[in-house]
Amino acid sequence: MMDLSAFGYFFVVCEGTAEQDAVEWILSEDSNSFLGRSHHDLSYIRARSKSFSMRMVDEIQEFQYPGKVAVLYVHDSRKERWHPLTNHKSSRTLSEQGIGVIDVITAPEIEILPLLSQKSWFDKWGRATKEKPSTFLSHELKRNDLKRQGTFVSLFESYGQFVSACGLYKRKFALDGETTIFDLT
Repeated sequence: MMDLSAFGYFFVVCEGTAEQDAVEWILSEDSNSFLGRSHHDLSYIRARSKSFSMRMVDEIQEFQYPGKVAVLYVHDSRKERWHPLTNHKSSRTLSEQGIGVIDVITAPEIEILPLLSQKSWFDKWGRATKEKPSTFLSHELKRNDLKRQGTFVSLFESYGQFVSACGLYKRKFALDGETTIFDLT
């Protein structure tokens, strides 16, 4: 895991609505979480388009921050990278400009967390199928709204259950040195 304490300010970017819901839940429920204790900006939380991302990078470069700045990119693919790795105004990479990009991984997808929170779901998913967790949950719960904002948190009985699922994910699925959503709690 990258040493998050090396940075003084974070811009949070999320791949989808479930990742956004998880980050916002962490902030609303736990002021002692890593995110709750750190300086952060959520105004670009869905900066997935290149133009929106570049606007964020421009803003980062315009202002002074308390310490080094990093982008926390919460997503599910170990291969995907947040695209503005170079500044469009120069050929220098973001890291050369002192801006870190930290991948917060939830592979195979963030919907693995509700499965981990309910042993019966996880066992059934593991034995019966190779479906993506979101597809399995849609079938199991007979719901087609899992990608709608606000739905993700409703899949947990409590915030504590969510944090426990994040910890279990870290132990069972994270690769060595990988930053996960558990590290933000």
